[in-house]
Amino acid sequence: MKRFIIRGGNGYNCITYIYVMQDIYGCKFGISNSLERRQFQYSETRPTLVLKHFKALENRNIARLIEYKMKLHFPIIKELGLETTSAPLEEVIEFIETSNLCFEEAILELPEHLQPL
Repeated sequence: MKRFIIRGGNGYNCITYIYVMQDIYGCKFGISNSLERRQFQYSETRPTLVLKHFKALENRNIARLIEYKMKLHFPIIKELGLETTSAPLEEVIEFIETSNLCFEEAILELPEHLQPL
């Protein structure tokens, strides 16, 4: 996996949601500035996805970092063109809720070869 890149500019100091949705294929997690828009987007490709949990974060980079760490922690299965994880919903939610929200400390939790330059 590539190093984590800290980004700046418009949209990085606004509220971003990290979410978990679930359907019969498993859990789908990600980040979005608009949960409604994200649900609408998935209504075409995965109409049975149901929003199970979300957390609002003050900075998009923090949301991106938690999502990045989730991708390292939970195996992503790409089947039938769907990205999903077979991890239990409760485990994915617990990961989000217990993630470090202090950006500088959270960066230090990444393996050295994945940390920003």
